[in-house]
Amino acid sequence: MDRVEGIPVFDVATIRERYPNVPGYENHVVLCNDSSQIEIFMRPPFRLKGFAFLICRKGVMTISVNQYEYRISERMVIVTFPDDIIHIVRQSPDYAASFILTSDSFIRNIRLDMHQVIPLFIKTKKFPIVKLDKVDESIFDHYFSLLSWAVGTGESSFKAKILDTLATSLLYAGGNLIREQIQEELSTDKAKSRKELIFAEFTQQLLLHYRKERSVKFYADQLHITPKYLSALIKDISGRTAAEWIDSYVIIEAKNLLKFSNMNIQEIAYSLNFDTQSFFGKYFKQHTGFSPSQFKLLK
Repeated sequence: MDRVEGIPVFDVATIRERYPNVPGYENHVVLCNDSSQIEIFMRPPFRLKGFAFLICRKGVMTISVNQYEYRISERMVIVTFPDDIIHIVRQSPDYAASFILTSDSFIRNIRLDMHQVIPLFIKTKKFPIVKLDKVDESIFDHYFSLLSWAVGTGESSFKAKILDTLATSLLYAGGNLIREQIQEELSTDKAKSRKELIFAEFTQQLLLHYRKERSVKFYADQLHITPKYLSALIKDISGRTAAEWIDSYVIIEAKNLLKFSNMNIQEIAYSLNFDTQSFFGKYFKQHTGFSPSQFKLLK
């Protein structure tokens, strides 16, 4: 387990090392049919380095993701993204859940159709809850069993391809479910496919650089397009401008550090590449309505 700014950080490798009985494959995938086996779910806030999928089997849990609380109950799935800070606020005594964690690189190396994936990414980033019916849950169980079998098989030249295929199929099945639930919100405009690929590259660059770079021009340069075109493209695809996406990542990180880290406000300002604490304070208040010190005191 790493610890960044006082916040525990877990990835596939550290979970596999700490819980050797939990099925997993190299540093790519962890599968757990009973999340109570993984004690991090009983701990204070922690950061996950990877994509996580938690399905509630029974009972009720209140979970905070980047300080937004969600209540999940039987046959509900919550999806989290790399660097999200997760806090299990409370859970009922009979709570049970299954858990999948994949590394960011594992997801990126799967050859997904970005035209299909990007609208779903935008949806789950805004609201990460998916509801399953009994049939959906049964399908998920079959995939989970197959993935558990695959990670437990001996090493062979086919093992990686089997896992890639199963994981890809599971992601598409989940994506199809999300698509069905939000069908009326999704565009079928095939001309957007190139724009969606650029949006995917933008979000990847944003995840890598948002702590240091807040300029739309920086991200446009990374993608070899003009800032004006990038802003228009991101607005068209997601309904939010590139600047709004950048600001949202910075503010979420600032809130998490103010609430959960052992850093003072000046250290947080410098860690997010603000020249002065005063500049950071003005930026934070502009986007939240609170000064950093006021936000730290909020319950």
